[in-house]
Amino acid sequence: MDIKITILSNDIVTQANFLGEHGFSALIEAENLKILFDTGQGMVLQHNAVLKEIDLSAIDLTILSHGHYDHANGLNKINVNRKIKVFAHPHIFEHRYKKLYSGDYKNIGPAWLDDGEIMGRFEFVLSESPYYVSDRIILSGEIPRVTDFEQSDELFFIMDRDGIYRKDAILDDQALFIKTNNGIVILTGCAHSGLVNTALHAKKVTGTDKIYAIIGGTHLLKMNINKLKNTVSYIRKIKISRLFAGHCTAFKPLSYLETKLGDLLQPLYVGKEIIIN
Repeated sequence: MDIKITILSNDIVTQANFLGEHGFSALIEAENLKILFDTGQGMVLQHNAVLKEIDLSAIDLTILSHGHYDHANGLNKINVNRKIKVFAHPHIFEHRYKKLYSGDYKNIGPAWLDDGEIMGRFEFVLSESPYYVSDRIILSGEIPRVTDFEQSDELFFIMDRDGIYRKDAILDDQALFIKTNNGIVILTGCAHSGLVNTALHAKKVTGTDKIYAIIGGTHLLKMNINKLKNTVSYIRKIKISRLFAGHCTAFKPLSYLETKLGDLLQPLYVGKEIIIN
């Protein structure tokens, strides 16, 4: 099965005329399907798609990795003349916040969250469990947090119906698993669950031991040496062929990964095309 993955939204831009943003979106072309995985903030999606000669109105379905603005906000920028499916976790509709150092709470959910028009334009398919988009393309469902070094210390919260802020475990963080002749290809949005947790879950869900590539966000925003060392150790242990690290990978962690992984690491940038046979 041939797969083509085109990066439409990401934090890094290296080519003239493309636009970047803090966000992630990728078009996956596989098994005669055009799948939009995440939609970024929506500020650059259409612009970059036009430059790549991609018609977003022709996509077959959309997947939202989780309900943060930098992955889901661009959904309202997709205009199609039919009702397409949006695959997500039930928590996609939670009201999400991040606690700032000032003590204030910043809304980090998509702007369309309470917009009834969005609900009318799309058919939301919600599942906490793995969901088979096709025989070889599987949405992960909730990813078990089994490692002891990938626990997030960030102050993410959900506001409940009583207006009370409660800690958000981001259980809706999902990845996409594609079974290929070379092994599993994993697409991550932000990898809030952790790259290693995601990889372990991919092997269990697909029944495949070999992982060929991980593509997307890594949530390696801090220079956490313990987390970085254990992540590198696992990547080497199971002999992942490629790590395409993009959104939410800070400069210092990215440099560390490049030092330790060499050519195995390939930074993502807007407009990049990844072909997997």
